[in-house]
Amino acid sequence: MSKKQIATFLGTGKHLSIIGSHCAAYSGDFASDAGNDTEYLNFATGAEYIVGTCQFHYGQSGQGDNYGYRIKFNGTTITTYTSTGGEEESEPDKPIPLVIPPFTEVLMSCQNLTSSTGRRQSVIFVGRVHNA
Repeated sequence: MSKKQIATFLGTGKHLSIIGSHCAAYSGDFASDAGNDTEYLNFATGAEYIVGTCQFHYGQSGQGDNYGYRIKFNGTTITTYTSTGGEEESEPDKPIPLVIPPFTEVLMSCQNLTSSTGRRQSVIFVGRVHNA
């Protein structure tokens, strides 16, 4: 008798999925609001801390578009940076290493800083969960 396969990937969204001692969050590819900070990932940690990396990616750009990326812990901005877009899709930006403390609300967002047109973006976070 063969074992039944059960799907563990439930799709993209703003949530964090924990599988054993590993965790991942995939925002999916959708348009950022032009001129507004758009949430891509928004989750809270439990009693454990997480060591991982985050990568932002623009899937659509226009000439001269600049994107502002932001990571917040418990409402406090811990890092921001700007990426200058071109006419083509990008490779994912450099990984951002993160250590996320227990009981922390995490927000990862993007904003098109130079255009009134919303463009497709995505955020990926992968990490390892450690007991506190």
